[in-house]
Amino acid sequence: MFNYIDIPYVDKIMQLLDHHKSSSKLADYLEVSRGSIVNWKEDDSKINNDNRLKIDVAYCEAFGFSAISAGAINDTYDELLKTDFSYFNTSEEVLVQNISRVSSFGSLEIEETEITQKKFNRVVIDRELVKDLNQREFLSIKNLAVLNDKIIYDTLKGEIDKISCKDIKNWHFMLMGGIRSDAGEYSTKYRIIPGSEELALTDPRDVPEELERWTNKYQYIRTLKDIAEAHAHFESIHPFGDGNGRIGRLLMSIHAIQAGFIPPLIDKNNKALYYVVLKHAQVDGEHSYLSYFIAQSILAMHRKFFRG
Repeated sequence: MFNYIDIPYVDKIMQLLDHHKSSSKLADYLEVSRGSIVNWKEDDSKINNDNRLKIDVAYCEAFGFSAISAGAINDTYDELLKTDFSYFNTSEEVLVQNISRVSSFGSLEIEETEITQKKFNRVVIDRELVKDLNQREFLSIKNLAVLNDKIIYDTLKGEIDKISCKDIKNWHFMLMGGIRSDAGEYSTKYRIIPGSEELALTDPRDVPEELERWTNKYQYIRTLKDIAEAHAHFESIHPFGDGNGRIGRLLMSIHAIQAGFIPPLIDKNNKALYYVVLKHAQVDGEHSYLSYFIAQSILAMHRKFFRG
């Protein structure tokens, strides 16, 4: 996969300056001051996490697509199809549980940047009431981990076949219960995704009808393209006031398992590229890059547990 994580931020900024032709244009693009760009060139340790993500997204937008060749896409698909995922079954309880936990934490750290692996483990594995976690953070961890376990096991046991709107609302209630008063209810307000203001989300008045259409359209998932299309479509509906990304990635895990794969590994290490290829699929209606990203993420999860 396109590797932007290991590139120093000073180098990314220099390449982005060359791409945007001036520090003023780059500053406008990143929505920061020109002085920040100048300071970062001197010392990239001054860049906070929010701005690091902005730089990573800008870098992926500028250079990610051209770095992903048709040959790399085909090689990834070939590797995926040659990989035997039959080990992912209910008889391998410890393995399934570990993959579920990795999937949960990865999805969570995309949204909750203050939650660390250590805090996650203390809540999920050690079952502690962690003192330096507030109630929202504790429930964010516990709810997602429990829900992810349930969904993965139910899918492996064949108990999840056709996903219904009622299922999605129930899962959202489990995810956001105790966190939001509207848990399990569609949003009645217009939603905007920060950084993707040009993306037209479904009008709240049309959400019930559009989500019903989604559940009918994606009853039978067989290919990576199906998974990518379903994910991009769901995130464009954005039916809830919060938690749409986490629910969307849970649905992606269901679809991946139904297609004979394992859940993809999507976390802070590929977060920026995920945002960029997802937005590309939503805006341009072209899903090859998102399909490739999902394939790479499935293989990344596989390699995490099988290094041979």
